[in-house]
Amino acid sequence: MNQNTRGYSAIPTDAIILNWHDARRTKACLDSLGQDGTLDRVYIVDNESDGSLDIREAEYPFTVTVLRVRENRGFSGGVNVAIRRRRLDDRVAMLLVLNNDAELRPGAVKALRDALITTPEYGLVSPVILNTDGSIQARGARVSKVSGIARSNTTLKQRLDYLTWACVMLHPTALDEIGDLSEEFFMYWEDADYGRRARLAGFKPAVIEGAEIVHELSGSSSRAGSVLREYYAWGLRVYGLRAGKMAQTRSLLGYLILLAARLRVGDRDGATALMRGWARGRRYPTHQCWAGVAP
Repeated sequence: MNQNTRGYSAIPTDAIILNWHDARRTKACLDSLGQDGTLDRVYIVDNESDGSLDIREAEYPFTVTVLRVRENRGFSGGVNVAIRRRRLDDRVAMLLVLNNDAELRPGAVKALRDALITTPEYGLVSPVILNTDGSIQARGARVSKVSGIARSNTTLKQRLDYLTWACVMLHPTALDEIGDLSEEFFMYWEDADYGRRARLAGFKPAVIEGAEIVHELSGSSSRAGSVLREYYAWGLRVYGLRAGKMAQTRSLLGYLILLAARLRVGDRDGATALMRGWARGRRYPTHQCWAGVAP
């Protein structure tokens, strides 16, 4: 990690929101950002755009830039569209990335920003993520050191391996050093991969208890149906391939555990989906095989 990460208290804060045929939630998310008053610019990536997303910039206290993308590039590819556009715009700013089905509680942006200014070695931070009923959805997440299976944390005592990208804020130095999201992942697992890369770069991602968002599960991926089980097995294998030999062994064990669990309850469809996903991870180690699913 580059130690020259201080002196950023005066830089602005940008945000990225990914939309996929869901204008209602995207506008609600944008409204929650407008209440905070600390953002300078918001980039909205309209994945697989059909022209129905109509944003009136005059309604917000920040600049809104809508980036329309013809194809569905998934989460990683969509977010990277905005990250690269920011570079063209020569933006040096804190960067908030959040799902369009997330709404910020008052003061969340400031709390995340203050944490990165006072402790830049975090690199990236996340709020506490709440369900719509107020219960804890995630305080970061972990990858099992035995099975390689990824799980959300709900308590402070659980090991923190990575932050869920339902909402994260990145220090500009961290983004420069860690790089963009890996587009090998279409949806999910990109956050685990980014956390692994962040730690390799010397950063210590953190969950900031004074910041909260409400995240609806889930505005876009819920429309993908049972294919998510297939994708999870695919991601489990590809993540293992990226993380090294020990991770590959753990991923195999995790796959066998998941498969046995489906067979134990007589869920043949679920077991078949897992087997398809695992096989695709060997034959198609690229997100493009999921381009017709969801962001």
